[in-house]
Amino acid sequence: MAIVEMTKVCLLGPSADRDAAVRAVADAGVLHVLERRPAPELPTELKAQRERVERMLAALPPGDEDGPWPGAEAAAGELRRVERLVAACDEARATLERLEREHARARPWGGVEPEALERLGEAGVTVAVFEGRRSQLPADILAGFDWASVVPRPGGRVQLWVVTRGEVTLPLDRMEPPVRSLGVLRDDVRRARRVLAECLSERDEAVAVRPVLVGYRRWLDDELALATTAEGLGEGQPIFVLEGYCPTEGLERLRALRAERSLVLTTRSPAPDEAVPIALRNGPLVRTFEPLVAAFKLPRHDEIDPTPLVAPFMGVFFALCLGDLGYGILLTALAAGVLLRARLSGLRTRPSGSVRLLLQWALLLGVVSIAVGALLGNLFGVRIHELLGLSPSALLFSLVEDPSRLLMVSLGLGLVQLHLGMGLRLWLDLRRRRYQAALGSLAWLMVVPTLVPWVMGWWPGWSFGLVCVALLGFAVPVPNPWRRLGGGAWALYDIVSLLGNVASYMRLFGLGLSSGIIAMVVNTIAAVLMGGPVGTVAAVLVLVVGHAFNFAMALIGAMVHPARLQLLEFFNTFFAGGGRAYAPLRRTCQGE
Repeated sequence: MAIVEMTKVCLLGPSADRDAAVRAVADAGVLHVLERRPAPELPTELKAQRERVERMLAALPPGDEDGPWPGAEAAAGELRRVERLVAACDEARATLERLEREHARARPWGGVEPEALERLGEAGVTVAVFEGRRSQLPADILAGFDWASVVPRPGGRVQLWVVTRGEVTLPLDRMEPPVRSLGVLRDDVRRARRVLAECLSERDEAVAVRPVLVGYRRWLDDELALATTAEGLGEGQPIFVLEGYCPTEGLERLRALRAERSLVLTTRSPAPDEAVPIALRNGPLVRTFEPLVAAFKLPRHDEIDPTPLVAPFMGVFFALCLGDLGYGILLTALAAGVLLRARLSGLRTRPSGSVRLLLQWALLLGVVSIAVGALLGNLFGVRIHELLGLSPSALLFSLVEDPSRLLMVSLGLGLVQLHLGMGLRLWLDLRRRRYQAALGSLAWLMVVPTLVPWVMGWWPGWSFGLVCVALLGFAVPVPNPWRRLGGGAWALYDIVSLLGNVASYMRLFGLGLSSGIIAMVVNTIAAVLMGGPVGTVAAVLVLVVGHAFNFAMALIGAMVHPARLQLLEFFNTFFAGGGRAYAPLRRTCQGE
């Protein structure tokens, strides 16, 4: 539950050493540089070069992106080579499209040679081809020419061939005469297609340089970051000043840099109202849940990291919603299989960082689902106690025999998580010495423990009355008494919202129960169909399709609804967030 401690840092040095000092800071890789307003312009040449790399990466087929880095000069040469290949492909494609259009215009003329049309024209004979709808043809259209013929076309259209002397004008679309014969154009189209195929084949073979271009893009990003950081630092002044935040544990790198470069280094603790960048430190299991928290909001530096609290609840909630031991085994096997195959099959099929993190997350959730699914008593819709010859009471709760226990477990988990959040809010108020706000947080923490015994008739309601008085006076601890009372009155109304938040955890019960029952229904339908070759095939199809559909729908529900419970109900009790991610100035590619 750790947010990395940050220190405010200021580096000063002579402007003559500015660029070298910025590169040294990037090599240290620990300083999150403060953004300047207005932000400096990106160097035009580097920006244009990066755009070229992006265009070529988009033009190349997908492939491996990890490989040796040959240096910026060699990478620039590969970029130019790929650009020539892509340009040749574009030119070949444009030529083919032009020839295909010309071929389409000449097709209505069939085997008529352009030279023959030209000789007939010199003799005063006009040969024309028109196209339109049959309804556009006058009834006596064929009688007005030396020779005419109507050829039916698809879609109720017709083609009119006319041979006559003089000019011809009709209310139809006139086809342009061919410039070249259809046979010549057909040969040209074949030749252009062959040239395009060769160009595309060469371009596809160039996918081997994709890692070089990806490395070149990283190198350009580094150079852009360095140039942008250096721009404006002490411009026209005898010294430059570089400010930012550094993890306290990484200050030794900057102190070594100070001694090496003869710089001045000052440090201080951030003020409470500063926008300090956030870096999280969690173990390998909890770390897989950090993207879920980051997708909502990062914590502020004066808050706590909620990831270790989200991880166990998210795992259990997901498993309850998935609702089946068999589905947990299937999810675990799929995630583990993809990860293992990627590790054994080489670089080309290795998943990207985000995909790998998602697979690791699925693997972890699948393992938890196996444990919880065994307690739920379902294995692909078959009751485990019947397979093992056990009584239902041997399980923690059976979805069929006693679903109410799953309902109580869901509500109990909701009460535990919400009260954990309210307890954390009380602790944060005390740590910040906001004692009146702490009284309000304590009142919220005691709402359910005093309301439920009163409603159940276990003890009088005076304790809940004291809680309401505390909410009225300290839920919004501001100096203005009217605003305080108004906020307190709204807090009393929000008790209904708190109870609604507790009830929201019933969705764990609903999703888990529906997943398990649908699996049982699929098995029942398959059992009814079973019998004979046709019935057996139909039963197998029902089992495969039914369980695949139920598994997919259960996965979606098990991701969306538990995440909603974490990010809305749970976070709403103690977490404000709004931090920005720690992004140190760092050279990701060791170029020239």
